[in-house]
Amino acid sequence: MTEGDAVICDAGKVQWMIGALADAAQVERARIAAGAASVRVIAEGMMVTQDYREDRLNLDLDARGRIRAVRCG
Repeated sequence: MTEGDAVICDAGKVQWMIGALADAAQVERARIAAGAASVRVIAEGMMVTQDYREDRLNLDLDARGRIRAVRCG
């Protein structure tokens, strides 16, 4: 992959997933729709690293496992 081929996540394309249950199929569907190279599922209260990756989709979950926020980074 060259610098011009960089994958950049677009969280705007998956805002409609807020409220959906984050099962494996939905997580992969979100990754593909956002154009992300990877996805990180963040459960409520979970500690995560602060590294920023423009090619990664982050799915923030509520206590019931539903998506409450989507963002890239």
